Amino acid sequence: MLSRIYQLVADVPEILRQEEAWVLGTRIAIGIFFCISGGKKLFVAGKRQIMAQTLNEAGIPFPKLNATAVSVIEFVFGGLLILGFLTPLCTLMLAGVMIVALATNRVRRIQAESPLAWLDDFFLPPGSALRPDPDLDIPETTRTV
Repeated sequence: MLSRIYQLVADVPEILRQEEAWVLGTRIAIGIFFCISGGKKLFVAGKRQIMAQTLNEAGIPFPKLNATAVSVIEFVFGGLLILGFLTPLCTLMLAGVMIVALATNRVRRIQAESPLAWLDDFFLPPGSALRPDPDLDIPETTRTV
């Protein structure tokens, strides 16, 4: 019994290292996502124009300036997140970009009749690959007892 307790206590550092590896992997993956996304909008003129058009349609003032600013924030802070520098500031800046994007673009497009339908459209937008086709004829299953 005591040897089992000792073994559990001895394994704690290994468990902590595994958890730290998951946090590290997640941080790097999110940083890569934002760095690539921001880099495309920053260095590819067509992508930056699409971003400016989206911001204009959402009613954001100075869409060209804000498109460049958002692209720089995503690229720079995504890169810093990959490297592990200023992680709290990076997460705050990137979360701010995502909250503004959700509030100005995604949320306005949802037209649902009930709170449950609103959540359904928020997490699985119409046309999403994960959402089943509404025209698909799925037969009702019957359950016999």
